[in-house]
Amino acid sequence: MGLRGAMNKLLTVSIAAYNVGSTIEYAVDSVLRSKYRDQIEVIVVNDGSTDMTGRICPEMHERYPDIVKVIDKENGGYGSTVNAALKAASGRYFKLLDGDDSYDTGGLDELVAFLMTSDADMVITDYIETWNGSHSRRIAFELPLRKTFTPGIVDCNVGMHAVCYKTSVARNKDKELFENCLYTDTEFTFYPMFNVRSIQYLAIPVYIYKLGERGQSVSRAGRIGHIDDILKIFDAMTEYIKDHEIGDDSRNMILRKLSATYTFYIESLLLCPMSVAVKNRIIEEDKRVKDMERLGYGLYINRKMKIMRKSNYLFYPVYSIFEKLTS
Repeated sequence: MGLRGAMNKLLTVSIAAYNVGSTIEYAVDSVLRSKYRDQIEVIVVNDGSTDMTGRICPEMHERYPDIVKVIDKENGGYGSTVNAALKAASGRYFKLLDGDDSYDTGGLDELVAFLMTSDADMVITDYIETWNGSHSRRIAFELPLRKTFTPGIVDCNVGMHAVCYKTSVARNKDKELFENCLYTDTEFTFYPMFNVRSIQYLAIPVYIYKLGERGQSVSRAGRIGHIDDILKIFDAMTEYIKDHEIGDDSRNMILRKLSATYTFYIESLLLCPMSVAVKNRIIEEDKRVKDMERLGYGLYINRKMKIMRKSNYLFYPVYSIFEKLTS
């Protein structure tokens, strides 16, 4: 593993790059076009790519040696790229970008300008979901604008695309992200929440998240094929929450994130072909959630789970069909 270049910056952007030769330049350029690019450090982590990514990344560093840094490493999965970038980051703040996504450069400019005067542990921004360029939607949050507030009022699930952490908060000393496992962006968002004391919200879209691509982990095939990875992440989160004290003011935000991960897992099980084995797996997971509820960790269970639970899971076939039709 090698890092080419280093300098203290305001914002570190970590870009996971595995076989993204056709998109990585566009992703990096969406950052380089910023009028504040000298305040930004881009760490491109080449995760053992076998395509032209390994050639393109050093070329970008040669063109912008004070901005673009490159880490070359053996393939270890998404979590390993974040672990590597966090260790090398010199920026005061830290944000993720996938090598096949991009930033809205104007939104990035507003974020960087905002960070110049911010001291919040977490800064939340809006983001854009786009499907094959055919249509898009903006994901926004009902939070106080540009004011400092505590986690207690965050009554929603905040994902990776919306989060910018202070680097000192994002660096979790007792828990690195899993390697060779999908959905570790959920871990990245979750663990630092235990140390967040102050938050600010900027109602500007920054991240542009591309959906509908073949092979994506969030596609139906990806979710079914890697359902054990979802469970692995959920298991790790539930163990972490047992071993770490949750402040009263952080509880709501943390449990919202845990609940969203649980919902994603159950809904992924509902996408699987109907079987007694899948139904029993859902029942076993629900028992575990009930045990957590008895321990005082009241998760936010959605309506379909509540109905399945009350019906003794007689509605499992109905919701399995519904999930397949609507996903």
